[in-house]
Parts: sequence; C-alpha cells; structure tokens
Amino acid sequence: MLAALALTLAATTLQLNPTDDVWVYPHASDQKDVYLRVWGAEGRDCPKKVAEVQDFSPSYLKFDVTKVPAGKVTEAKLILTHVANPGYAQDYAKDNPLRARPVSASWDESHWDYEKAQDLMPEGEEKSVFGTGYPQIPTGDKEFTITIDLLNGPNDFAKYFDQAQRSPAKNFAIALTSTVDVEAFGQRCIYKVYSTNAEAAKRPVLKLTIE
Repeated sequence: MLAALALTLAATTLQLNPTDDVWVYPHASDQKDVYLRVWGAEGRDCPKKVAEVQDFSPSYLKFDVTKVPAGKVTEAKLILTHVANPGYAQDYAKDNPLRARPVSASWDESHWDYEKAQDLMPEGEEKSVFGTGYPQIPTGDKEFTITIDLLNGPNDFAKYFDQAQRSPAKNFAIALTSTVDVEAFGQRCIYKVYSTNAEAAKRPVLKLTIE
C-alpha cells in the first residue's frame, strides 16, 4: 500500500494548450481564425500523394514540452470544443471520427505557408493513429466537446512524447484528420472546433498525467 501511495504522490497531472495550430487548406489564409476545420475525401482521411493534398482538410496542433517533467505518460487526452449544430448526425460521426496522428513540428503558425503542406503529409496508415474521438451531440443550440484518448493506439503516443522531451526542440505536433466527406454531404459536414486563438475556455487542451 505504501508503494502504491508513493507512486500516486509522484504522479503529475497538467494541461497543455497548443503553442501553434493551423488549418491546412488552400483557402485558409488567416491562421488567426478562431476555428480549425477537418474533413477528408473519397472515404480517406489523408492523401496518398502530393497531388491530392488540396482535397483534404486536416488541422495541426503543436505543443511545447519544455516545462513538462520527465517521466512516463500514463494519461493523455486531447479535448476539443466543437461549435453547436453540426452538419453531421451522431451515427455518421461515430463511423467517421476525428483521428489524431503524428506530423512533423517543423512549422509555426505565424509563418505558415500552404506550400508547406505537401511536405507535412501525415502518414495515412491505420497503425499511425494515436486515438480517435467522436461527440455525443446534444440537443438544442449547444457547443460540445470531443475527447481523443491518445493512448488508445495503435500508435504509441507515450513513446512519441518521450522522443519529443529528449529532442533539442522539445516539441511535437499532432494532425487531426477524418473521413467526413464535405463533397458528398455538403459544406456543413465537417468537424469545426475552436483553435488556440479562441477564448481560453474553448481552446484545445491536452490533459496529461506523468509518472
């Protein structure tokens, strides 16, 4: 019991907001937008080749781990706040969830150029997914949250995080992707969540427990 208590006391729980985030789409000229948007194409959430990049709309989040204590990640949940009245139904969201994938952190919001997108394509294989999430859509004109458990796998987020802490840059990035199809179901059939430029209570937050 004493050993278990010591481990509990040693655990650190903290929250990180992204230092940067970008909506990766040709017409997303203003990266100070308070929204991030995500959709896919033709049943896929990621392009397979550079020529397809403009058909997809991922969003990227970058986090700084400089002040995060070293240790093993035992909990990692990415929480996003979605606008009210989405253009998709509950069952459709369940079948087409938001996915969190690794992506290079060699970009920043203030100097974002869409031409970088072709060099920052996230790996589209299922094994690269850290976790998925979809909402329970409330009735009425209400915003809601989507939680992605990054430790669900199949990809190893704890290892990815450890590598970020050991790297010179001490940061990492996550790509949000989805197979929701704006071409098939209309312009409102997208994930539209608040960015780090929104008011504090609505910004993306990564909840971590480190032991």
